[in-house]
Amino acid sequence: MKIFRPASADDMNFILNSWLKSYKDSVICENIPANIYYEEHKKTVETHIANSSIIMAVNPEDPDQIFGYCVYEAPMTLHYMYVKYPFRKFGIGKDLYLEAGSPTIVSHLPRDYKSLKKKYGLIYTPYIKDTNI
Repeated sequence: MKIFRPASADDMNFILNSWLKSYKDSVICENIPANIYYEEHKKTVETHIANSSIIMAVNPEDPDQIFGYCVYEAPMTLHYMYVKYPFRKFGIGKDLYLEAGSPTIVSHLPRDYKSLKKKYGLIYTPYIKDTNI
């Protein structure tokens, strides 16, 4: 059984830190020097966090234990989704995606984009400014 809750102020450091660290390993960011990436991309992430809804997937017995999260702007844009490594392959990412309303635009390229594009029809664009495309 998985439960979801809105992100709280206490979750923000975890969200910012995990997003920046995990996305740094993406194909798009892997060759950007770390000092430039962390300084510049932090601004992008903070903007998305401030302007988006965030769903946390948590342990039903301990809502402070985070399994993952989804940062999105309804109805169409998924900015980022993260599931902690030990909890991957249990359907948490899919459940977060569905809970967010099944967005179709992705602003940060996920590792498994090709399979997600085929399965859900996702469209990747880092240039999204208006979610009403």
